[in-house]
Amino acid sequence: CMGGCFSSDVITTATLSPCGKWFIAAQRDDKSINLRYMVTGLLVSSHKTHPAPVSCFCWVSETSFISGSLDGSVNLWDISKFDLSFTKTLYSQPYAITSLIAIDHQRVAAGGLDGSIVILSKNMIPPFKFLAHDGNVTCLSISSQFLISGSDDKTIKLWDLRTFALSRILTENPYGSVHLIVISNDRLVSVSRSDVDRVS
Repeated sequence: CMGGCFSSDVITTATLSPCGKWFIAAQRDDKSINLRYMVTGLLVSSHKTHPAPVSCFCWVSETSFISGSLDGSVNLWDISKFDLSFTKTLYSQPYAITSLIAIDHQRVAAGGLDGSIVILSKNMIPPFKFLAHDGNVTCLSISSQFLISGSDDKTIKLWDLRTFALSRILTENPYGSVHLIVISNDRLVSVSRSDVDRVS
């Protein structure tokens, strides 16, 4: 394989950078985060900071990303020097972080196992946390006006991006937990464990 093979360890989550040059993957057993440069395929760096497996990533710029973990922490990383450099812990809570989405280059939303969403800033503005669901926040998405959350409670909710007040409950998914939300052509597509549901 190109540039050395991946570990046989299970990958819990992985993502490409916005321009496709960087690939990050989290290993389940050794709890490491691996950075691979896709132009050459080489594994550039490996790092461990979370004591529990990493559950989610999101990019906040081409050279920085955020990791969320089952240990309840949210960490900021920098790769501007072609290395995986831990910057700081943005947030920590007793419950697992289960989903992340970048709101803009400064702010990120993190969903938790306790049904909460917390709004975090790279500039260390105090976090804003609110109870969003009766179950695990399984996925987050973003539109021009709304933060959109899906949950084990079978609901999809729209939150105003300015105030984070609840704007609308779109649907109670008859197929179970919502695992993915995609905005396509001004329509929302949600994916559950057993089916795909399209909602206006």
